Amino acid sequence: MPLDTVPQEVLEHIALFAATQTNLGPPSGLIPLLLTSRQFYARLSIHTNHHLYACIFAVKFDTRAVQRRLGSACTTPVVLVAELQRRCVHLKLIRTRSEAILKTTEAPDSPLVHQLLSHAYLMMLENEGQNERQLLQYAEMGGWLRDYWFHDRGASRAAAHFLDGDTWVPDTDTRALAMWLFWFLLEPEFTSYAHLLAGAGPSIVQRSMSVRHRQTWKLREHHLLCQGTKDSMESLDASKSAVETGAPLDPGDPLRSFFPAGTQIRETAEGILVLQPNREEVLNYRRAPSRRDEFLEHKKEMDVVQDVIVVGEVDGDRGKWLYRGYIVGDKNANYSGRWRDTLTPVDIQGYEGCFAMSRRR
Repeated sequence: MPLDTVPQEVLEHIALFAATQTNLGPPSGLIPLLLTSRQFYARLSIHTNHHLYACIFAVKFDTRAVQRRLGSACTTPVVLVAELQRRCVHLKLIRTRSEAILKTTEAPDSPLVHQLLSHAYLMMLENEGQNERQLLQYAEMGGWLRDYWFHDRGASRAAAHFLDGDTWVPDTDTRALAMWLFWFLLEPEFTSYAHLLAGAGPSIVQRSMSVRHRQTWKLREHHLLCQGTKDSMESLDASKSAVETGAPLDPGDPLRSFFPAGTQIRETAEGILVLQPNREEVLNYRRAPSRRDEFLEHKKEMDVVQDVIVVGEVDGDRGKWLYRGYIVGDKNANYSGRWRDTLTPVDIQGYEGCFAMSRRR
């Protein structure tokens, strides 16, 4: 069968496959197919086949967040095609480090820098994984941002201010976008931030390393029930018996996960024993089961759970952090919320951000 007689829907499936063999970068795999013949070009051109390129956009970039926010009327194929073209151009410019470094220190600011940064920032606001991969793995924006901030002729002009008395560059919208992207994509080490809290100048950032925190958490959940009887389990204090009931712990220091000062905690095979100063009883928090059949049996008591304590370990973590979040979803739910540093006083806005955890399968 001649190629020119291939049905349109079959041809579009072939084109979509060719364009998305790799999810990163522009759909360059489509070029050989477009050059096959004039008829193929006419049937697959971006000017005549908006549906095809909207599908390519949906594979390469995140779309659900913008659809939820703006609705289907603002995410039509025509809109997505224009956005695909714009993003491909911008990603290529970032990949080549365009405008990150000034030709001379006296060169004027380029309006393209603000355009690139604002577009990348919007991509991160709509990010569900794919946008970030395009920026980091294809566009290599981490390198662009390092040049922008730390090169001697970086377009932020931070180096010039650093050499001129270790002073901070003036605040601008463009620099704010670049700093947000730096934190989104690279995240400087916490020790550097602690120095900044103490009043250090920008040279501390100049000497810092940049890392991305990807951690494995091993968590164990424990419940304090409203009903129960005294237990003969060995407690933290031999003169006090462990109980599975009683009032929850009093609220304590928010920077110490709200545990009262001096609280003693010991983990056992069945749960954790908690002794609060100035209280007679040792509270016995029962370990929540991990197996489904055990959980269904345990679920009968869930309506009487009055307090929950989660303990565990984190691989590769440094420092002390306060996490507070919620379980979102069904049996394969995610745990998401906000984290905060524990060095900054409670009455001062600290180093904080969002987190999300997914169960390893």
